[in-house]
Amino acid sequence: MEIVGRDTPYQAWLDVVRLHLRIDGGTPFVRHVVRLWHAVSVLPYDPERQTALVIETPRAPLLHMGHPGLVEAIAGAIDRDAAPEAVARAEALEEAGVRLDDLAHVGHVWTTPGATTERLDYFLARYTAADRIGTGGGLAHEDEHIVVHERSLVDLWALTHDPGGIDGKLMVLLQALRLREPDLFA
Repeated sequence: MEIVGRDTPYQAWLDVVRLHLRIDGGTPFVRHVVRLWHAVSVLPYDPERQTALVIETPRAPLLHMGHPGLVEAIAGAIDRDAAPEAVARAEALEEAGVRLDDLAHVGHVWTTPGATTERLDYFLARYTAADRIGTGGGLAHEDEHIVVHERSLVDLWALTHDPGGIDGKLMVLLQALRLREPDLFA
């Protein structure tokens, strides 16, 4: 497949790129790409208390679809040359008020390669009550309106069976944690 032309009919917080493609010299066709960013997602968990920090924040696409909202993993976009680990730590402090030291990398995933350029680095990170050094909630100028929840891992795992209860980032991270430390979910 080759790109024979491209234009950007919409450019703002995200970009929509129209690609004109051709396969093996055949008839050209068009595909649209939503250009997003490289991002991180992190699940802080306390193995002693068998809890994790998760968030809720209003999401316009969910509102548009009539959905009440989701429990989500902490996440944020990576600015240019920043290290994913540094961004994961910064987002955890900003969104959930938790200081994280050691991060366990779970993987690097292209979320929806059929439509977007978004890719995520996933991390698990242990924390203790002493690591909760702030209130979280996100940055006021970003209008995130984040609510932080400390939930039991058992309760969060139950949400994986509730269609529409959690976001995909949290699903991936809970599954990774359960594979690595199954006793935390007992």
